[in-house]
Amino acid sequence: MYVGSGTSKLRHAIKTLRSHWDESEEGWRDTIRQDFERKRFEPIDSQATSTLRAMQTICDVLSRAYRECS
Repeated sequence: MYVGSGTSKLRHAIKTLRSHWDESEEGWRDTIRQDFERKRFEPIDSQATSTLRAMQTICDVLSRAYRECS
């Protein structure tokens, strides 16, 4: 299903983003990083996670509708 593939892509992107962010901490440990994390990274991460949940809900509803209409 189309929504399902988008969900998978977003899930992978979030995982990749978090991984790279965690790796950046080794060489970037100052107040600018903390500020960037608070103002930029956390909102993006939170929005992506919320979007992922919504997409999964839509996928579940569409799958159920498809089964019931078959």
